[in-house]
Amino acid sequence: MQPYPCSGVTLCHQDHIHISLSQAGAAKQTSYWTGRTGYPAGLAVAWLDGRAGTLTFPVTLQAGGRYRLTAHGAVITGGSAAGARPLADANCSTATTYGWRPGGVRVTVDGSAAWTPAVSTIPGCDLRTHTYSMVLSPAQPYRPVIRIVGDGELSDNSNRMRITVVRIG
Repeated sequence: MQPYPCSGVTLCHQDHIHISLSQAGAAKQTSYWTGRTGYPAGLAVAWLDGRAGTLTFPVTLQAGGRYRLTAHGAVITGGSAAGARPLADANCSTATTYGWRPGGVRVTVDGSAAWTPAVSTIPGCDLRTHTYSMVLSPAQPYRPVIRIVGDGELSDNSNRMRITVVRIG
């Protein structure tokens, strides 16, 4: 903060304040809520493009830390013989004859698909928010590799999926 020219009680912020909330604060992951300090409560965000298929996360996870990765959103995985546009999120897809189900086209982190749905609308799938999370505890510093698997033709995909990582311990 620094002094700035102003006039009057309101313009000088003497009768109110402004606050900013981060996603980590809203999720009660900051020191105010946890009572712990010593590590950043920051949030890193990257986008997995449905056509690219692979993303090396732009943040290095440190050895001994615990990190929550969250995937949000769905990608369109191309056309089909019937003309429908199959969809896929981190753990489930419509690229089956039975509608949304786990498997098919999905997202892996270093080969793992151990996603937990935020809202389990059908077993293993979050069809309400398309949000999933997993916790990583690396033994050595590294950057996770996030990959779309089960889709033989990435070039006809569209949309992006938001991937976030936050240190939780």
